[in-house]
Amino acid sequence: MSLVFSVCYADTNRPVLTTAGVVTLCPDNKIILIERGKKPFGLAMFGGHVEYESPLDAFRREAKEELSLRELKNIRLIGVHGEPGRDPRQHSVEITYSCTTTQKPQAASDAKAIKLYSIPELENIMDSQNFAFDHKMILMKYFRMIEGCNPCQEVCEIGVLP
Repeated sequence: MSLVFSVCYADTNRPVLTTAGVVTLCPDNKIILIERGKKPFGLAMFGGHVEYESPLDAFRREAKEELSLRELKNIRLIGVHGEPGRDPRQHSVEITYSCTTTQKPQAASDAKAIKLYSIPELENIMDSQNFAFDHKMILMKYFRMIEGCNPCQEVCEIGVLP
């Protein structure tokens, strides 16, 4: 019985569940991104696979593993992203969150380097930078969601957009 389950579970047409996040460093109001140290290369939000845990627990674990962050506040759901092809390695469905922190991030795990950007700075370089996965689209969606809101000064009203 377990052999049949293993064969079905290994089906490459089934997506893997991942989590990622937009972290705002306060009080600087800077978005924390990583430069990935392995394929697919490019700027990205931190994140990774959901293991035997909830997506929110995976989000917290990945923040510790990739950014060395233990203090996350104002965690909010941005959305669920699962278009086929968003990850060139495999079909994945990502649960994306946003949060704030006052801790200075340090690159670890998959993060080759940490990049800090204000939203206007990031919007100005969007077209000239290579982003991993569909993170450029997700960041642009997030910026529309929090338009006029400073995550370091207030809890922004965000939620899932169609």
